[in-house]
Amino acid sequence: MRWLKRGLVLLLGLSIAAAIAYALWPKRVPVDVTTVQRGAFRVSLDEDGRTRVERRELITAPVAGELARVGLRPGDPVTRGQPVAQLSSLAPQLLDARTRAQATSSARAAEDAQTQARAAVTLAERARAFAQGELERAQRLGEQGALNQQALDAARLELHSRTEALAAARAAVDVAGHQLEGARALLGAGGAAAVLPVLAPLDGVVLRVLREDAGAVPAGTPLLEVGAPDSLEILVDVLSADAVAVSPGASAWIDGWGGPGTLAARVERVEPAAFTRLSALGVEEQRVNLHLSLTDPAERWRGLGDGFRVDAHIVTWQGDDVVSVASSALFRHGDDWAVFVIEDGRARRRLVVPGHAAALSTEIVSGLGAGQRVIAHPGERVRDGVRVTARGL
Repeated sequence: MRWLKRGLVLLLGLSIAAAIAYALWPKRVPVDVTTVQRGAFRVSLDEDGRTRVERRELITAPVAGELARVGLRPGDPVTRGQPVAQLSSLAPQLLDARTRAQATSSARAAEDAQTQARAAVTLAERARAFAQGELERAQRLGEQGALNQQALDAARLELHSRTEALAAARAAVDVAGHQLEGARALLGAGGAAAVLPVLAPLDGVVLRVLREDAGAVPAGTPLLEVGAPDSLEILVDVLSADAVAVSPGASAWIDGWGGPGTLAARVERVEPAAFTRLSALGVEEQRVNLHLSLTDPAERWRGLGDGFRVDAHIVTWQGDDVVSVASSALFRHGDDWAVFVIEDGRARRRLVVPGHAAALSTEIVSGLGAGQRVIAHPGERVRDGVRVTARGL
């Protein structure tokens, strides 16, 4: 019995020691694991973009007039030269009694001036005819030697003066006629209103109707905006520091546009001037507009219209055989970059040289090889040599 009690006490002591040792033994730290990849890698600028019909025209009223109601609606097709609006001359204004009396007096004065001018023309014609006859008579006498050269020159000068006087009298008739027309027009004695059709400048569709109702409009009033839907482009504004890395011809892709899959695109133009815009945090930013064209067939993006929002991704660098790892695996170790590689169930710190960085992954120039397992999000519990286990296992 004595040995049995001793054995039980010893067994109990060993069990307690084992429990304490197990409780104090360092446990494996659960971590998220990612694998180093090798393959195609590309770096892109990811920004919101909007569609824009590049070939578009704003149709304005060419002259002041009375606009008829516009019957077109956004989306209606138009052809070059098709009437899209109609302008007629403005109706004359009503005259008060004083203005009408003045206009009536001006019209009567213009009629009298016209009559006087016509009489002056008649007298000038007779005077010219007399001067013409005198010159012919003087020329005959001069040929016979009965008239000197001075008298002959005087007859020529008189004919020239009478000719000029006749031209002045006829011009006075025209002036009086114009004055009479103006006075009659003021009194409302004009003819029927002229109608001027406004024509579409290109083949396309109506984008916006800016003035639909009928009414008087001044010259230059915007009426409609039309555009060619097949000239759709993507307008993306990026930080000026990022725009430096983008060149015309760079490839891009579009997603988040509402249709299936992604759309291939290409940078056509980088604007040479930046503009200032406030960020969401109220910070002034210098932005630059990039113009992208869609390279996929138009049938794929037929549903896109003017001013639609899309997600644009412009490629700034790409490689075909690149070692890369999740950017979240990298951390600073002094002045260097490092990752934790999992070897034999333990985390081993490894210094690496990163290269180009994309949104979620980073190129590794040296320090890692394809297929190695690294900790994706190393926390404070992860140290060099600590035992780890993949989360979820």
